[in-house]
Amino acid sequence: MKELSEKLQLQTLLLNATHNYFQKNNYDNIVSPKIVLFKDDEIDHLIGVQIKGREEELFLSRSPQLYKEIACLNSLSGRVYEVGPVFRGEPEGNFRRANEFVGVDVEIKTNNLSDLLISLERYVNSIKENSKLEEYFEKQEIIPCFPDEIIKISYSEALKQINSKKINSKEEKKLYEMVNKNSSKRRWIFLTEFPANSRGFYQINGDITDSFDLISEWEICSGGLRRNDVDTYFNLLEKIGWSTKEMELYRQIKSETKDIKTGGYGVGLERLAGAIIGKNNIGEIQPYKRIPEEKIRF
Repeated sequence: MKELSEKLQLQTLLLNATHNYFQKNNYDNIVSPKIVLFKDDEIDHLIGVQIKGREEELFLSRSPQLYKEIACLNSLSGRVYEVGPVFRGEPEGNFRRANEFVGVDVEIKTNNLSDLLISLERYVNSIKENSKLEEYFEKQEIIPCFPDEIIKISYSEALKQINSKKINSKEEKKLYEMVNKNSSKRRWIFLTEFPANSRGFYQINGDITDSFDLISEWEICSGGLRRNDVDTYFNLLEKIGWSTKEMELYRQIKSETKDIKTGGYGVGLERLAGAIIGKNNIGEIQPYKRIPEEKIRF
């Protein structure tokens, strides 16, 4: 029970700190549907929902992206955020993934990737400076692993540094260790300029995208600027097996607001917590485990 209590306290403190930051900085708090029609991933990675008397093929939401884009386009402040459950149907996760987790999703009106990086870095710093979290860490005798700085490295430069042809979880950790070797400062990384052939759902500039990951010893967050060429975007989604016929409202709104640019990011709260307390196992962070490796017990 002591372990559960500690996990619940950390989760609550992080949630409170998250809401405090975004509310103080004039982000509108939104709520998006968690039962959705569209297939926005491989069918094996979706969690289906059956409701008696309904014929639609329904799923639990794996991302509020489309809804938060629409909310942002209709927001007076031009910036929105949501904290809520995210559902993923992955059958395996190596303790790095969860079938349900807490997502912190943000969207702002901008055509500048640096605005997203600034927003995210300020959010991280606000948690670092939160007095109640400081008290918690002191009480639990935890030395938090907050970054002293977040450096920016392009995808192509990262490949050169780690002598690799791709970047997955192992390469992320290798890159993290390399930039922190012999450094007096703890560094997290904004990995930017992902190739267009791997992240075509973000705004494309030539053969790269306006997108990024935030990395410590594991990926904490992904984000980028949105595409406004919605018809070309939908053709791409259909080619990779996504269903777009259920997204017509999104297509219509994006077509009517094509001159307004937005960008956003999504943080996995458990991933952020793990990076802060030095645990790279979702099961050691969630109060009630929802990971592929273990049965749901409560």
